[in-house]
Amino acid sequence: MAECILINPRSIYFSEASKLTHPLYAGILSLASFLHDNKHSVRMIDMNVEDEPMSVLRNYISKKRNETVLIGFSVMTSQIVDALQMAEFLKKKYPEIPIIFGGIHPTLFPEQILETKLVDFVCVGKGEHALLELLNSLKGGGDYENIGGLSFIDDSENIVSAKSSQVFDLEFAPFFNYDLFDYSKFEFRKISCFGCESKVMRCGIVLTGMGCPYKCSFCINSDKKRFLGKYCAKSAKRIVDEIEFLIKKYNIEYFDFSDENFFVNKLRIEEFIAEVKRRKLKFKWFSTIRANYISREYVNANMLKNLEEIGCCRLGIGAESGSQRILDKIKKEIKVEDIIMSAEMLSKFNITGTYSFMMGIPGETLKDVEMTFELIQGLKRINKNISIIGPQIFRPYPGCELYEECVDKYGYRSPGTLADWKKSLNSFTGYENISRLNWISDKKLIKRLSFYSEYMTVNVDILEIGFMKKLFLKILQQISLIRFKYKFFGFNFEIFGRFAYERFKRKAKK
Repeated sequence: MAECILINPRSIYFSEASKLTHPLYAGILSLASFLHDNKHSVRMIDMNVEDEPMSVLRNYISKKRNETVLIGFSVMTSQIVDALQMAEFLKKKYPEIPIIFGGIHPTLFPEQILETKLVDFVCVGKGEHALLELLNSLKGGGDYENIGGLSFIDDSENIVSAKSSQVFDLEFAPFFNYDLFDYSKFEFRKISCFGCESKVMRCGIVLTGMGCPYKCSFCINSDKKRFLGKYCAKSAKRIVDEIEFLIKKYNIEYFDFSDENFFVNKLRIEEFIAEVKRRKLKFKWFSTIRANYISREYVNANMLKNLEEIGCCRLGIGAESGSQRILDKIKKEIKVEDIIMSAEMLSKFNITGTYSFMMGIPGETLKDVEMTFELIQGLKRINKNISIIGPQIFRPYPGCELYEECVDKYGYRSPGTLADWKKSLNSFTGYENISRLNWISDKKLIKRLSFYSEYMTVNVDILEIGFMKKLFLKILQQISLIRFKYKFFGFNFEIFGRFAYERFKRKAKK
């Protein structure tokens, strides 16, 4: 039985290969676990690990039609296309079953979602209490008009905006329940945070904190008006209790910590280290950390040693740019020197740094972009095993300070309907087509830089691919390094070659 079915739709980034690396998402798992803990039957389906998502949906709903009270979708912008396709199918085939969308895209554009008439409710912001109250209301025939965090169309065809929702206290949230989905499709993953060694491990995820106390001008967490709320976190003991439970029940060996700012409270980290050591728990783990936290004054060499001892094998760091001018503009509150120092300190331990970068920021010059790539190359010289994400193209999220600059200075407007989003959505940016990003003056160059950076930053040695593919990647990597060294990005025979190869593969499949 499943009164509520929660669906994570496919992303535009989906590929057959990505099914083997697709991670668990803490947000939808938190919703499912919370509903189950409150005596509702719930099933979670992630279409990113399914072979035929529509067939899975048809088969499951046809069997559970009479039991299903509500179907929910967790939707990022990159998932809009598949989410709408499924909602359209459900609304035609099972119009009596209400549909709710939640997640970051519906939170930013609730009116656009409701205007499709394919979705009955939109959850704005954190959804645990809103979803629970709605499910109780639908089951009991009660009123849902005063449920916080819920937007919908009333009987007069007016869109009712969401009211403030009840605060979700992480400290008293239930442990994640992996029995609510097909864990076997996520259980084993290759974890590449051991230098040049990649290991297959039994993987899991824990939610240790939500939100962020900082005010980066590009980040959705800086928007406090949409019920995203301030930073909240579980205590060290509560985190270790859940980890110990999941290890004992599911034999998990590696955890992703879902937390924008796991290291914001130094005392909590010290308590976490002590608690893991006291219980003698053995597991590997990943979390995020600010570059300036890794320093002689905060997360120093002694703490890094302790973190390594309790299984920390990888730390994600939002470096964003190699230009101090840009770092200051986006209010990152770090220095380029902090990024370099973090890499130098991590290189002394068996903890891999994963650095993420952006480009295409309003007001960014070619010199700023060059400084970013120079920093990336410098980080790789410090430690060749450092992992690089991006530079990804800046995404203008409504409510963020940089979004307002895009609107006021460059005349930018977000797509007005979901149909427009479907047309504009692009896997290159993960958001809108670069042609609509007016503040990027040389769009062709940005595309070329993105192409070559993909090969320049990849750690070819840890990839488990054939000899010829690995050789081909290493050749492309050397070509990319030469291009960045001499700043020559013309005569792009590699780009044409790759596109020709991809066209050949598509034809071969047909």
